[in-house]
Amino acid sequence: MIFRSALLGLAVLLAAEKGSALSQRCSTQCPLCPEPVPCPVPRCPVPTCPTLPVPPPCPVPRCPPIPPIPPCPPPLVNVSCPEVSCPEIPCPSCPACPQPPPCPPCPTLPTAPPTRALPSGYREEPGLGIYKVYRIRTSWPAANETCSVDGGYLAVPNSEAEKDLFLGWLDSNNLRYGFHIGIVRSGFGRPFTTVLGESLTSAQIDMWKSGRVSAPIGNDCTYLSRSHAAIAAEQCSDTEPYVCELSRV
Repeated sequence: MIFRSALLGLAVLLAAEKGSALSQRCSTQCPLCPEPVPCPVPRCPVPTCPTLPVPPPCPVPRCPPIPPIPPCPPPLVNVSCPEVSCPEIPCPSCPACPQPPPCPPCPTLPTAPPTRALPSGYREEPGLGIYKVYRIRTSWPAANETCSVDGGYLAVPNSEAEKDLFLGWLDSNNLRYGFHIGIVRSGFGRPFTTVLGESLTSAQIDMWKSGRVSAPIGNDCTYLSRSHAAIAAEQCSDTEPYVCELSRV
């Protein structure tokens, strides 16, 4: 009995030592995993606002001094004046800023004068005048009347250039004798003048057929002779073609 107890105790002791060795060997071969380290918490920087400059103090409006109010005159004797309450005088406003002077107006471009509408059949000869040739033969008074109806007058040659222009029209139109012209006199012994009432110029006198103004009795009108290339006197009833001239105004 005692022997069996001893054997049982020895067996328990051996089992305990075996278990301890097994446990030690297991712990050596299978170490425990370490606890995971927690992730660090990010520390965001706190934004710092820049220091704003201190604004300058607003200027205090300085009103110009108010002229002193003259004192009231002394009250009249034996007169009771009512009490007068003086109104508050507001501070006058500062004057407005001066405005720059206005810009001068832009120069206007010169406009071309309107083109004159010429009556039918009239044409302008640069440097000379505006004319119309009438080829029909008529008396001097009738020719002068037609020119007046047109708003003009019987043409008057004032220069050699103008005389040559008329002679050229005689040739181009195959007119045989000449043109009535606007030089006339009111009767024998009276001076010749233009239909505009002007005295003859030296240039017009030089254009006369004889080199001087001469005309027999009854020849009170004139024409420009194609054959003589000069001014000659004629009877006012003679029929010739004529040239009307318009004023340039």
